Amino acid sequence: NNAQPLGATGSFDPALVVDGGLGYRFNRWIRAEALLSWRPDLDFSGQSNFLGPAGPNQPVSGSVSSVAGFGVAYVDLPKIGKVRPFLGAGLGVARNRIDSLNFQFPGISATSSTTTPGGSSSDLAYLLTAGISVPLSERLDLDLAYRFTDLGSVTTGPGQAQVVRP
Repeated sequence: NNAQPLGATGSFDPALVVDGGLGYRFNRWIRAEALLSWRPDLDFSGQSNFLGPAGPNQPVSGSVSSVAGFGVAYVDLPKIGKVRPFLGAGLGVARNRIDSLNFQFPGISATSSTTTPGGSSSDLAYLLTAGISVPLSERLDLDLAYRFTDLGSVTTGPGQAQVVRP
């Protein structure tokens, strides 16, 4: 009715991220890093937009995990006191896994739901970052940063969905 594709939109809650990286400084301004990033539990919540008797309130929930590898390049800006601000960008691949996706339809009944099977997919990933680098020794820095990361898409697998209706 609204010319939108049927599906679910929403967002992921803040979650634990475990990163490990190894980098190399090429000169005073440019450095690079190989980064491995693990997100063991990303909780998704949103709304679906199915038509018919489902009603306007159609909560959707699921849990996703992701492992991603990136190549990241950084540009170090001039020092401010003992810290050095930086900007960075990275490109890589993410392996995303969803346990299942649960659609609730309280407009039909309190127990109406559809649960899709889990699945996994690999997708292009990228990140953008900005922060400050604090030198800990001649060859070791501690980076404190904000990072935006896009891990690509996650899709459920093929198979039968469990539909519960009164």
